[in-house]
Amino acid sequence: SMFVNCSKLKTVPLYNTSSVTNFTSTFQGCCDLESVPLFNTVAATNMTQMFSMSVTAYGALTYVPDFNTASVTTFANMFNNCTALRTAPTFNYTSATSCASMFKSCTSLQSFPGAVFTINCSFIVVANICRWFCI
Repeated sequence: SMFVNCSKLKTVPLYNTSSVTNFTSTFQGCCDLESVPLFNTVAATNMTQMFSMSVTAYGALTYVPDFNTASVTTFANMFNNCTALRTAPTFNYTSATSCASMFKSCTSLQSFPGAVFTINCSFIVVANICRWFCI
């Protein structure tokens, strides 16, 4: 939760994150955040609520780079209420055990490039609200 609720934060410099395992709530509530660099996430195992926004402060983030997510097990609520997000990043979900509500209320999502999912996660769209569910 390095930048949690930094509502005026627009960009982030590239930090050395090669040994970080837990990205939970890193940018949660950063509603003015427009972009993030391609962090080294090779050690990451948890990205829960990494970019999650509140129901009253929707995010400005339209794009997220394709982080290395090969070891990530938990993606729950990662982009919750990121209403400006247009394209889902191409992530590796092979280690995923929880993707619950990963894209909940991401009403601007238009595409899922390279969308190849494992047996653990499936994608459905209900009333223009994108949600991830683990089976």
